[in-house]
Amino acid sequence: TTQALAAFTLSLLGGAHCAGMCGGFVSALQVQRPRGVSAARLAAGYHTGRITSYVLAGVLVGTIGGALYAADLLPLQMILLVAGSLMLLAIGASLFGRASWLKRLEPLGLGVWRMVGPVARRVYPPRSGGQALLAGLAWGWIPCGMVYAALPLALVAGGPWQGAVVMLAFGLGTLPNMIAVDIAVIKIGGAGPSGPRAI
Repeated sequence: TTQALAAFTLSLLGGAHCAGMCGGFVSALQVQRPRGVSAARLAAGYHTGRITSYVLAGVLVGTIGGALYAADLLPLQMILLVAGSLMLLAIGASLFGRASWLKRLEPLGLGVWRMVGPVARRVYPPRSGGQALLAGLAWGWIPCGMVYAALPLALVAGGPWQGAVVMLAFGLGTLPNMIAVDIAVIKIGGAGPSGPRAI
């Protein structure tokens, strides 16, 4: 869909924002990786977890948007269409270097993070692939302007399934840049406490 493509493009080309926002988090997870735990396994766990959280958020807002459409109230439908169109325009502007507005969106999620943060601290640093998955699930709710820019696209996608697809596309678009950060951190850190065989 158009919304999914826009979300994917936003995250793929917003690599500098991703690296700046989450590079420190990746560094902390990998540097404190326990001896004997594979760097690749850890990365697979936390990236899977955060993308899963994006998808869950897409299901939530997609459900809300679908319900508003189903209500068959023209004013609400027009508001949703305008919101989606404005977000597409904003994403287009961000790709031409006008991305500072993304940072202004980040305080919107502080309330959610206050609830999720204590849970995240229980699995930090992750000692296994399973704990890395849980850490990633929490990571997905860290306040992030790019995530909040993509969610309106999920809202107007048409329903929970469509919203999930939009946010999955967004998550997949973040992977190339985030995996590059993983590789850089591992190489700079000498492959971490487990040595060169950890990968």
